[in-house]
Amino acid sequence: MLPTAQGGINAPKVCDRLVSAHHAFDPRTRGVKSCNYCTGTEFHVEGAISKSLGKDFSIGPAGYFYDQISGGSGAGDKLGPFEGHVAGLGGAIGYNFIVGKTPVSASIKVYREFNVQNRLEGTCRLVHTDDSALSVALV
Repeated sequence: MLPTAQGGINAPKVCDRLVSAHHAFDPRTRGVKSCNYCTGTEFHVEGAISKSLGKDFSIGPAGYFYDQISGGSGAGDKLGPFEGHVAGLGGAIGYNFIVGKTPVSASIKVYREFNVQNRLEGTCRLVHTDDSALSVALV
């Protein structure tokens, strides 16, 4: 089993703007046992440029690209390799606050998807916190 490679960069603030980018490459060698299917290798990258609006708020453009670069496989593969890709552009709003004594960073991102193949298409809405257990997708 190959490990997932992921990483990111947050550039220092310049003129109250923060540039961030994150990527992941997942060579899927494991699958979903209940349906006998293993998805193909996935690559995705996400980026944003945010402008600080005071101490706690930020706003700016954001985008992402997802590509399944190899097809799925297994006995549960009824539709063929079904490789897909999608890109999205939109915006993000961020808010920093304190819960008890714990600092929390939350964001809402809205992407309009395009260049879609073999995936659902539309407007993707995400609510994200710095605690991934609290992140949700609102399709």
